[in-house]
Amino acid sequence: MAQIDETTGKKYRAYRGYVNYASYGDMLFTHTDCLPEADELTVLVYICPQWDIEWGGETLFYNEHDDCVFASTPKPGRTVIFHGAIKHVGRPPNRICYTPRYTLAFKLEPAT
Repeated sequence: MAQIDETTGKKYRAYRGYVNYASYGDMLFTHTDCLPEADELTVLVYICPQWDIEWGGETLFYNEHDDCVFASTPKPGRTVIFHGAIKHVGRPPNRICYTPRYTLAFKLEPAT
């Protein structure tokens, strides 16, 4: 089923979905989800039933100079939609967090 991007009017369809898991001590690295010329979106949903700000676990987004320009706190149910070519990283939870950080990710491509 195609969804319309409200900002561009383009239609997208999901082609992949998965769950990410991170716990204290994990090493997560910055990455992109597609090449810069690809017109793909990522939908990231934080699915933990609760989250405390002291637990960390933010998703950080970077500009072309590798400066963090946006951070998303993993509040339950929060949804972030972004172009897949934006460099980002999900940070693992802090030492005081005894619960994993779960996100549900969907990759969207232009619908034909």
